[in-house]
Amino acid sequence: MKLEERKQLRHRCRLVLEFSSEHFADIVYRCIELDVKERLSDRSFANIEKLGREVIVDIYAQDLSALRALINSYLRSLIAILRTYTTLIHR
Repeated sequence: MKLEERKQLRHRCRLVLEFSSEHFADIVYRCIELDVKERLSDRSFANIEKLGREVIVDIYAQDLSALRALINSYLRSLIAILRTYTTLIHR
């Protein structure tokens, strides 16, 4: 998405996810990084970064429907990551 097009995305949301360890934050970051970077849409855009124990996802969208859809998608991915990790740890 071009810079001019990004400026037209009027709605935004920042998800700041703090984890108990930097190691776990790195696992989560690597799991959703590809999804964030490869998701191409004319209506929305996202950035991801990791700062210590935090994973930050910035979401931008033209309309609230696109914003909500992208937020829900990332939250579903995060829930799946957490469930998988918890299942593997408790085996």
